Amino acid sequence: MTNTEINTEIKYSRGYLPHIHTEHGQTITLRLHDSLPVASFKRMEATADSPEERHKIVARFLDEGRGSCILERPEVAAIVRDSILWCDGRKYDLKDWVVMPNHAHVSYRNGRKIPTRVAGEIKSFTAKEIIKVSEDVEAPVWMPGTFDRYIRDEVHDFNVQRYIWFNPVRAGLVEDPWDWEFSSIHDSPFDKEELRRWFEQNKDGFWDNGF
Repeated sequence: MTNTEINTEIKYSRGYLPHIHTEHGQTITLRLHDSLPVASFKRMEATADSPEERHKIVARFLDEGRGSCILERPEVAAIVRDSILWCDGRKYDLKDWVVMPNHAHVSYRNGRKIPTRVAGEIKSFTAKEIIKVSEDVEAPVWMPGTFDRYIRDEVHDFNVQRYIWFNPVRAGLVEDPWDWEFSSIHDSPFDKEELRRWFEQNKDGFWDNGF
C-alpha cells in the first residue's frame, strides 16, 4: 500500500462490516476468544439499529468482564502492551491504547496494512507468547476477526482518546485512570488534575458519544 493510498479514504470489506481509512485514523479492538459468546453477539446484533449502536452494545458487554479475563494478569497484559508499542512506527503511528481484562483498544494513524491484517499480526504473535507464560491457557487465545472503526473527524478522535483513557474507570476497575497500569494515559501531555476535572464534568453523558 503506498503513502498516497494510506492518506486517501479507502473502502474495503470484510463480510458485512465496511472499513475505511481516513486522515483521522483508525481503531481496532482485540477481544479474547471467550469475551463475547457467539449467541450473545447474535442477540445484540438483532437489537442494534445501526453499526454505531452495535459498537456501543459490544463495548458495554466487554466492559462487564466476561470470560477468562487473562489480560488482567500483569505478565499477560505486558505481552500485549509490548506488541502494541513495538508496532509503532512499523505497522502504524500509534495514538492511544489500553489493555483491559478481556480486550484491548488501539487507535492509530497511517496504518501500513488494513486493520484486520494489523490486528491479526498482533494477535498471532501475542497468542504464542501468552501460551508460553501461562500453563492454563490454550489456543485459541483471541476471538477471530477484528472489531475496527475509522475515526470520522476531530470530535470523534477526541472521544476515542478519552474513551480509551477512561475505559478502566467505566468498567469499574479503578476510580482513578492513572491507577490502571496498562494504558497510554500515562503518556498523556495533559495535566492530571485538568483531565480529572474534565471527566467529572462530562462522565454522565460522555459514553453516549460513541467510540
